[in-house]
Amino acid sequence: MEIIVILIDILFFLIIIALPFIFSNRNSNRYKMFNIFTLILSVFILTILFSWWNDFSVEFLLSNYGYDPYNSSEEGILESVGKENFERVMELRISHMGIGWPLKALFGIIPISVYSIISYFLMNYVYKTKTKNQN
Repeated sequence: MEIIVILIDILFFLIIIALPFIFSNRNSNRYKMFNIFTLILSVFILTILFSWWNDFSVEFLLSNYGYDPYNSSEEGILESVGKENFERVMELRISHMGIGWPLKALFGIIPISVYSIISYFLMNYVYKTKTKNQN
């Protein structure tokens, strides 16, 4: 199960990294503002989904290991967890504490949006200089 979670994390990350390059490969200058708006909206949605997925995947892995957060005692919570999985469950439990996924998404949107916009304009600049040098 952890391999599937890791693969989905990598897929989200690669899509977020590749978005500026996908949107900058369009040759039309007419739709530049539309491309920027669509890029920012896509980054916003994917960052929210990525943050939610990280939170959900930890809960999913904990339940897969037998962790029961709805039990009233500490012993009952960890009762179904096997001895071989106890350390991993404790790591996941500690990583799940802290700020929630909406705040993590908010903190993530800002640097990812800046990266996306800078990469978009940089790719457009490289494309324009490349086409000018070829002419």
